[in-house]
Parts: sequence; C-alpha cells; structure tokens
Amino acid sequence: MNTKHRIIAGSSSLVLLLVFGLWLTSEKTEVDVLIDDLSSTDSETRYKAAKRLSELGPQAAPAADALSEVLVSDPESRVRYRAAKAISKVGISASGVTTALANALSDTDEEIRYYAVKSLSQFGPEARDAVPQLAEALQDDNPKVRYYAAKALKNIDKDAAPAVPALKLALNDPDEGVRNAVARALDEIQ
Repeated sequence: MNTKHRIIAGSSSLVLLLVFGLWLTSEKTEVDVLIDDLSSTDSETRYKAAKRLSELGPQAAPAADALSEVLVSDPESRVRYRAAKAISKVGISASGVTTALANALSDTDEEIRYYAVKSLSQFGPEARDAVPQLAEALQDDNPKVRYYAAKALKNIDKDAAPAVPALKLALNDPDEGVRNAVARALDEIQ
C-alpha cells in the first residue's frame, strides 16, 4: 500500500470513529428519558418517571427543573407527591427548585407539603427566598411539616430573621418535637 492509500484508509477510519463517537454521545441517558417521561400525557408514566428519578438520587440532578415543573403544575396529586419526594432524594438546590418547593408548601396534599419542606430543610441558606412560606408552614396541621419548617429556618440561619415572630408563636406548639426544633431555630437565628 502506498502512502496515498494509507492516508485515505486512515481518513476513512477516522471518519468512522467520529461518526461512532457522535452516535454514542447522542444516545439519551436514563435521566434524559425520564425527563421526557415527566411530560407524558399519561399520568402513570409521569408517576413512574418521578419515582425512578427519586431512586436515582443525586444522579438525577439534571432533572431538577423538570421535577420542579411537575411539582407545581401536574394535575395529579400523586405525581406531584412523587416529584416532591424525588427532589428531596436528589438533594439539589437552585432558585427554581426553591421557588417550586416554597409554592408546594400550600398544596392541599399534606404529603406534598411534607416532602417540599423536608427538601427545603436540606438547602440551608440557599432556601432563604422561602422564609415567608416556611414561617407560614409553622402553622400547618401536620406536625412533620411544622418540624421541618423550623429545621429549614434554623438551617437558613440569620437570613431567616423575618420568621422570628412566627417561631416565637410556635414555641407553644402542642408537639414537643416541633417545640424543640423551634427553640433550636431561634437559638441559631437570634
């Protein structure tokens, strides 16, 4: 084989490698497929996608925006619940996610409120924009929601100062665990 044929043969191999490389990188990941499934018209598909993203934990971080959208807009309560739970398992924080979780604190489903506030409690100071909703959540009917609202405010630290009046009222909560969480929050914030 002369030099000209070796260059052409080498170029053909390079083209094949490039095409194969593009094919490999264009394949959707499991998370990408699940993100697409969150937009399905079938509620069971959306539910299963959110559940699987929850199981993937931090690997599902690229799904944050899609999960936030489902949390605030899905017509099915059980799908919103799974989205809230997925966000809590994924352990992500971003302003869009924080806003969606803060809005979910007023959901009619107490499990959605629970997972929303539990997620916010993990964000620390990044959840500062949710302080007004967290202060309101201190009056939720569910003691788990009230507990995690206090915990979230504690973790936000000094930026949660606007919630001090609501926290002081919550010192009289009927649940001892909530009262203890409120006391710890006040110690941290003041």
